[in-house]
Amino acid sequence: MHSHTGKINIVVILGAGPADIPRAIVAWSRQSRLPVSLTAVDRNDDTVRLARELARDWPEIHFEQHDLRRNWPAI
Repeated sequence: MHSHTGKINIVVILGAGPADIPRAIVAWSRQSRLPVSLTAVDRNDDTVRLARELARDWPEIHFEQHDLRRNWPAI
């Protein structure tokens, strides 16, 4: 997570659900004393609200609601 240059790495989690994976990543980074910033994305408003509530003590995690299926380029 931490680069050899000392910069903070940003991790984006798509389909984050209730933020169990983002919280696990932050817990690991805290234990390892490595700074991290995460953006957790989910398409469901209720899920994002729940994740924000569950992660209120995790300021390293930023939540966004997006439906990634919309405006996706056609293949």
